[in-house]
Amino acid sequence: MEGPPFHGVEWDDELERDLRVVEAIVKGHLRVERWLTQEADKVLLRLDVVTGFHREMFRGVFPELAGRLRGPAPEYIPRNVSFGTFRGVHSDVVWREYRALCARLEQYIKQLDQQRSQADQGWFTDQVLTAAAYAHCELIRIHPFVNGNGRVARTCINYSASRYGFLPVPFERPKGEYLDANRAWLRYRKIEPFKEFLRPLWDGRPENR
Repeated sequence: MEGPPFHGVEWDDELERDLRVVEAIVKGHLRVERWLTQEADKVLLRLDVVTGFHREMFRGVFPELAGRLRGPAPEYIPRNVSFGTFRGVHSDVVWREYRALCARLEQYIKQLDQQRSQADQGWFTDQVLTAAAYAHCELIRIHPFVNGNGRVARTCINYSASRYGFLPVPFERPKGEYLDANRAWLRYRKIEPFKEFLRPLWDGRPENR
């Protein structure tokens, strides 16, 4: 699917008014959700997996940007980005920070897998929440892609939900408490506000598989 071109505006605000874009976004989400259902419990949250989320979500929206990181040309996109009052890390260091984050996430998942069968249920759920919140908040801080970082970050939350037997969290456009919880990490590196925002979405979920 070719899809509409990316015009250099925030697609959440402008491009999403185009019905072709809405259709492309929905199809992209369905592809990723299908993958999570089938593969999240088998595949670690590696760098190629996170990048693949972006590629599958947005290849029908802005194909020239889908799955491509910010960074030095020609392999990457030499562009710095801002979101709200914040800036993503400089494009020169995106690859280094993104690669280091994905390596940490892979290790966290391995540790959770080892603890899964032995840990107290409440403690284990809190550890999964911590890992999911950290993945999300760090992806937002780094902003490795020109656009679509929030949706990829929330997909990483749903990766943990799928892998450990919880239901996925909603994907409606985030506002209010979600944005406040993000700011707590971006400004002060405090993860608890985002965990507390996320926790009610996981309460009452099925037991771990």
